[in-house]
Amino acid sequence: MKKMINLMCAACLAFIGTAAAMPAEFAVYAEDTAPASDTLKGGQKWTLDDEGTLTISGTGEMTESSASDCPWYTQREEVKKVVVEKGITVISGSAFSGMANLSSVSLPEGLETIKYGAFENDGKLTEITIPESVKSIGESVFNFCDALKTLSLSKNVTAFGRGAVGYCRKLEKVTVDADNPNYCAVDGVLFTKDKSELIKYPAAKTDTSYVIPDGVKTIGYVAFRDAGNLAEITFPESVEVFDSFAMNGTAWLKNQQEKNPFVIVNGILVNAEKCTGDVTVPANVKTIGDRAFYGSNATSVVLPETVTELLKNALHASNTVKSITVMNPDCKYPSYTSFPKDAVLRGLSGSTTEKFAEKMKITFEAVGSAPVQTSSETTAATTTTTAATSAQTTTVTTTTTTAETTTATTSPRTTTAATTTTTATTSPKATTTVSSATETTVTTTVTQNPEKTALLGDFDGDGEISIEDAQKVLNAYAEAVAGNDPKLTDTQKAAADVNNDGEVDVTDAQFILMYYVENSVSGNPTAWEQIIGKKN
Repeated sequence: MKKMINLMCAACLAFIGTAAAMPAEFAVYAEDTAPASDTLKGGQKWTLDDEGTLTISGTGEMTESSASDCPWYTQREEVKKVVVEKGITVISGSAFSGMANLSSVSLPEGLETIKYGAFENDGKLTEITIPESVKSIGESVFNFCDALKTLSLSKNVTAFGRGAVGYCRKLEKVTVDADNPNYCAVDGVLFTKDKSELIKYPAAKTDTSYVIPDGVKTIGYVAFRDAGNLAEITFPESVEVFDSFAMNGTAWLKNQQEKNPFVIVNGILVNAEKCTGDVTVPANVKTIGDRAFYGSNATSVVLPETVTELLKNALHASNTVKSITVMNPDCKYPSYTSFPKDAVLRGLSGSTTEKFAEKMKITFEAVGSAPVQTSSETTAATTTTTAATSAQTTTVTTTTTTAETTTATTSPRTTTAATTTTTATTSPKATTTVSSATETTVTTTVTQNPEKTALLGDFDGDGEISIEDAQKVLNAYAEAVAGNDPKLTDTQKAAADVNNDGEVDVTDAQFILMYYVENSVSGNPTAWEQIIGKKN
């Protein structure tokens, strides 16, 4: 577009007080836009006409590295239609992204690869036909294409990138050629061919309930994202992984959060974004899902010993979180997870948590030592008694000590005695009787002293306040929440209720852990009153 600036000489002369004669009028033309055609790095040609059609011609691979690397970037909002002509084999990453007015795309046979984000955030694109020659569709290719309603994959697609149709709120269905060996669609829902992963449930499906097929192990990245109609979902026991934001924006998630801020499926903490303050994860959780705490206002997080595994980015949380404590000494960590800025990772010294903190250069604080397992065993002795009798009754008693096992990490030393009583009875005609065991009685006696005065915080009554006490209080609370009777003695209740509010709950467990850290780990003698006052 050109601009014409009209300058009136008479006016200029009057302004500067000069009476020299000048032409009455002259025009200056300026160019204010980028060229409408040029050559790409890979040698291909591009043109953008007055109708808003962007045409790419030539052969081979487009090699631009990003959206801003494409020469039409500053004119992208003028583009209404994209035509890629035959001969182009690879569309570069983000090549046509951010084109707010793009509504039509024509792709040629012979095209093989569409790289990451190529059409991302093209809000008016309602449909696109992908040629059968295309083998690879990269990550986020159609992400945030809010108007896209359908997508069809041919039999030749071997790679469909993570989040390729991620945030597509109008998507109604995905179809896949039946002969595709890598992917399939059932009722518009996209799966891997073996149905081990549910890749995408279209957000605009009108169903209010859905049963995930048996055998599905992974719920993919943003798989159910923004499925606002979906209020009920049935998960099979086979599900063991939830990728990032898999359930966000669903009616199902909202319903679950109204019941409990901890959304748990098959022992996996799927979402905890509604948690606030000091948080202790329930004891029925075994795995922390990807970004489970993302968006929460938690200030500290304690993962109980029952948590055995952290999935990718499980520790990715808001910067409100100042500490995360992992109680399982053998917890499995992913190869990488982001971590809240300036937060501290706590765990047992010698644990996998300490090793992970060292690897990721995260500040680590020990809250105790990882247990060292030892065992001793005493072989049982067996006595066989032979009694020779004549017209009489003989009773022989044999005491046998059974195997004794001591495990330093799980329980105090225990010994069980088995008493075998053998009675041999003979008749007047009998000359010899070999005794055999007829009854074995094993008795275990536990003696409790109801008069014992509870040591505040010493839940297990071993005379020390430790991590184990905090863990056992947490377990008792979890049992109560689950509707089970934890069967606490009066002494245990008195020891556990450290804030004296009449309840044994998460707060008590946190107080006990804080007391242990201050007095035993940090070496700062601190009274219970100070601990409770600091917490409040």
